[in-house]
Amino acid sequence: GKHDLQVAFAHYVAAVGCVENSRVWAAEHGMPYDEWVIGAFKALENLSILRSEKQERVQWKLSDEALDVHKNGAPESRVFAKIPKEGITRSALEELFGRTTVNIAWGKMMRARAIDFDKDTGIVKPKIESMADEAQPLLIKVLKANKDIDSLSAAEAKLLASRKMIAKETVKSFKLTKADGFTTTIVKPLAEVTRDLIMRPDWASVPLKAANIAAMGVAPQEGLLHALMQIRSEYREIFLELGFQEMETNQYVESSFWNYDSLFQPQQHPARDAHDTFFLADPVTMDESHI
Repeated sequence: GKHDLQVAFAHYVAAVGCVENSRVWAAEHGMPYDEWVIGAFKALENLSILRSEKQERVQWKLSDEALDVHKNGAPESRVFAKIPKEGITRSALEELFGRTTVNIAWGKMMRARAIDFDKDTGIVKPKIESMADEAQPLLIKVLKANKDIDSLSAAEAKLLASRKMIAKETVKSFKLTKADGFTTTIVKPLAEVTRDLIMRPDWASVPLKAANIAAMGVAPQEGLLHALMQIRSEYREIFLELGFQEMETNQYVESSFWNYDSLFQPQQHPARDAHDTFFLADPVTMDESHI
C-alpha cells in the first residue's frame, strides 16, 4: 500500500543516504512512477521527513515505429532481403510484411534505386546486392546511451527525425534527501481536532497536520438576477441608448405636463385617474425648484 511504499522510501534513504533519481529508483523497484512514487515522496516531504530537489533532463523520445525498427530492423532492409534475384510480386511482399510496411519500404528502395519494378508483369527485382539499414544501428546506440541527447550527431539525429522516429522530450525527476524531521517511523498526522481526540490522555502528543492559515477560503456562491430583473435591466439600457435620462431618486414629484402631456397621453387615459396617480392639493402648481 501507500504507507508501505513511504516506509520503503524512508528506509532506503536511511541506508543509502539519498535517492539520486526518483524515476530510476521507481524503475529499479518496479513501481508505477506517476501513480505511486510521486505521491509517496510528496507525502514524506509534507511530513518534513524527506526533501526533494527537482531535476530536468532533455533526452530522445522514440516513436512506436522506432521501437519496432530497433527490434526488427528498418522496413526497407527487411523487405529488400526477401526479394530474390528472379523477382517477386509486390502482392507477395505485402502478404509477408503487410501493406503498411511495404509502402514505407517501397519509397525508400525506389529513392535508393535498389529495385527494378516491371509494371506490366508486377514483378520487382533487386538492382543492388544489399541495402544497408541506417536506422537500426542508430536506435541501438540511442537506447544503449539511455536516450542521451548527445548520443547522436547532428546528421544522425536529422536522419531519424526526418523519419519521425525520434523527438526531444524533457523528463522531470527528483533527488530525495533527508529533511530535518527525518525518521523511519511514519505516523500519518490527523487532519482535524475532534472531541474524542481531546478526551484522550495523550492528545497533546498526537501529530496534527499543519494548517495553512494563509490559504484562500472557498469563494461564496454568487446569486443571479431574477428573470424579470434581467429583462428590466435590458429595457433600461435600451432607453438610455435612445437618449432618455434617469430621474434621480429625490425627484419623485412631476407636473402633469411632464408626466402625461409631454408623453402624448390622452386626457381620458386611465393612468390620469386618481386611483393610479397621487395628486397634490398643496401646492396646486409647481416651479422648477420643486422638480
